Amino acid sequence: MPISLYLITYNCARLLHPPSSLSPHLFSALSPLSSEPPSLVVISLQEIAPLAASFLGGSQLTSYYATFTSAVRTATRSAFNEDYALIAYNNVGLTAIMVFARKPTLIKSVTYAAVGLGFLSMGNKGAVGVRLTHNLPSDPSKTVTLTFVSAHLAPHEHNISARNANWESLVKNLVFADPAGDEQSVYSPSSYLFLLGDLNYRTSSSRPGELDYLVYPQPQDRINDNTHYLQLFLQDQLSIERMAGRAFQGLEEEKITFPPTYKYIISRQENEGEYWGWSKNRWPSWTDRILYLPADGVVVRNYTSIPQIRGSDHQVVAMHAEVPEAPVEVELVAPWGIQEGWRGRRATARKLEVIVGVLAWLLGGTGRGVLFALLVGAAGGWWVVRAWVQGYRRLE
Repeated sequence: MPISLYLITYNCARLLHPPSSLSPHLFSALSPLSSEPPSLVVISLQEIAPLAASFLGGSQLTSYYATFTSAVRTATRSAFNEDYALIAYNNVGLTAIMVFARKPTLIKSVTYAAVGLGFLSMGNKGAVGVRLTHNLPSDPSKTVTLTFVSAHLAPHEHNISARNANWESLVKNLVFADPAGDEQSVYSPSSYLFLLGDLNYRTSSSRPGELDYLVYPQPQDRINDNTHYLQLFLQDQLSIERMAGRAFQGLEEEKITFPPTYKYIISRQENEGEYWGWSKNRWPSWTDRILYLPADGVVVRNYTSIPQIRGSDHQVVAMHAEVPEAPVEVELVAPWGIQEGWRGRRATARKLEVIVGVLAWLLGGTGRGVLFALLVGAAGGWWVVRAWVQGYRRLE
């Protein structure tokens, strides 16, 4: 019997979303032909929280993770009358991944990997991976390896080469290292591979003109209209770059039949069925994607967006897939090898993230009050010391 996977990617727009806004529709992309609940639920999150919380990590992200843990618990109880266990979660800056298992005892091992793709290799953009060793339900003495990568690449219409460079850096520096010191690339001949995230490829290489929004696709457009969204997909940068071999080498994507997932005006999504409230300053694009490494027995049951989940300028994208209960051997050579010094670069970038996180916290929200208090305290202390010195001099 195959191992069923339910994969979700969501750019949270740095907002804390109530679980009630997520759980009712979380499994709406599950194939109706499936008789079994998914074995694993994998959630890729981009812009999970404001920069300060994301860069500091730890307890600063607890409430943001808890949102999705609560949503999954409510959704699985409602849909399957079961509780799923959170078996893995991690982040690099604003990009995170969470993995829930229906039968956690079947998970033999978990290995993490992370790379920052932003300024000075920090995690304002980046990728975080989880590699699982999963015992086969039919024969627990045998295992299968599964790799999931959550990614967020460079933004803006014109930045095609930057996104391609992000992908190259990801392949070179997203390294799964075990305690014995063995280092493995994101490409592994013995692992199934799934890539989820806001990959940020657009449908134009330049920003829209002042009146271009007048031809943005709308729900009432017919498929043979020039304004139908599938006409816009002909300029999809990701498909063009992938087919040309400049990015995502060896990976495939199921056919897209859903509308663009970005960029929506959050306040205008209430009438989703009547019109799509596009932002005028971005071309509607499929920025949110799920790709996979093809292998014998990998089947995609459904690949779609979930427009009912609102609250971000992105829509949720989900994929229901199955992998066979058999180890995989993929005849594929990684386009680039592991880059020397990857561990030191990540350690240095992590220190920078903490510094930037502290500064962002001090300068924003509650932190402003703390910073003000520190400045007042420093000024008061300086005044006391100055008065004491002056008094001492008068006594001399």
